[in-house]
Amino acid sequence: MQKRQVIWIGYSIIIFAMIIAAILIISSDRHADPPGTEDVRNISIVVSDNPVINKAGDTIHLSYFLKTPPYEDNDLKLMKIELIEKESGRVIYTFGGEKVDLLNQISDEVNHSVLHELSYAIPADTMPSLYTHRLSFISDGRAILPFSISEGDISIP
Repeated sequence: MQKRQVIWIGYSIIIFAMIIAAILIISSDRHADPPGTEDVRNISIVVSDNPVINKAGDTIHLSYFLKTPPYEDNDLKLMKIELIEKESGRVIYTFGGEKVDLLNQISDEVNHSVLHELSYAIPADTMPSLYTHRLSFISDGRAILPFSISEGDISIP
């Protein structure tokens, strides 16, 4: 065989493979997303009642409920709750590690939600007039990265 014939055979095989690949791509079915692939990171955070505020000396004690949907149904685990000053982004208080595990959680089957009872004390001089919450989650069974959601604003008079 001559060199010229080998080159033509090589080109023919490449062109034939490209035609077959194009036919397979065109004829393949496009499948919809499998069921259950909704974005589990769509979690709303609401302060359910006005906070109970008690001032003792130079310390302020706050107590209230934070309402979320039942995220555990989506194989998510709450890792941390942070209270953040709305204007500066400064972290005021953190419920992390064992503090999160020890939070009182009440399941509200009627409203399909979970109430987290938050109670903490912070120095009065560091208490901002407006702050929000940031909840950090990890996935127990899904292939998603850890994520955080910031909502649930509170205004302190």
